[in-house]
Amino acid sequence: MNRSRASSLQASERTLHAEYECERQSVQHVAISLCIGSRADRTGRSLTLTSRGLQRQQVGKLSPGHRRILRVHIEANLPGPIRISDLAQLVRLSAAHFSRAFRASFGESPRQFVIRTRIERAQALILTSGAPLSQMALDCGLCDQPHLTAQFRRLVGEPPASWRRKIQLQSVGGQPAA
Repeated sequence: MNRSRASSLQASERTLHAEYECERQSVQHVAISLCIGSRADRTGRSLTLTSRGLQRQQVGKLSPGHRRILRVHIEANLPGPIRISDLAQLVRLSAAHFSRAFRASFGESPRQFVIRTRIERAQALILTSGAPLSQMALDCGLCDQPHLTAQFRRLVGEPPASWRRKIQLQSVGGQPAA
C-alpha cells in the first residue's frame, strides 16, 4: 500500500516538475520574443525562438500568384521602361517593401531580374533571328547596342556577337549548342 502511494507521489512529482519546466520555457520564450520580436535583418530573415532554440526564418516573400503576375508583366513590358513603383502597385505594396519581398522571393533585386530577363530575351533573339544587335537591343528594352553588349558581357561572360558566332559554329559543326 505504501509502495503504491510512494510511486503515485513520485509520478505526481515528475508531472509537476515537467509542467513547471514547460511553463518556465514558455516564460523564457515570451521574454526573448519581447526582446527580439520580429526584428528582421538585412537579408529579410527574422529571429524566432522555437523548441529547437533561436532560428532565422524567411519573412516577407511574395505569394506565388504575385510572382506569376510580376513575371507576366515584366515579360509583356520588356521592350519599354519597367519601374519598381509600377511593379509594386501591381501587388499593392510600397516600393520599399516590394523590393525587400521581391529579393526574398526571387533571390535578386527587381532591377537585376529585369536585366537578366532582357538578356535572356536577347539570347533567344540571337538564336532565332538574323536581326542586327542594335535592333535586338531595342526589342529587349535596352537603349542601344553598347548597353546590350555591356550587360550581355556582364551576365554571359562574352559579348553577344562572339556568343552568336560561337553558337553558329557549334550548330554548323554538329556540336550541341551551349
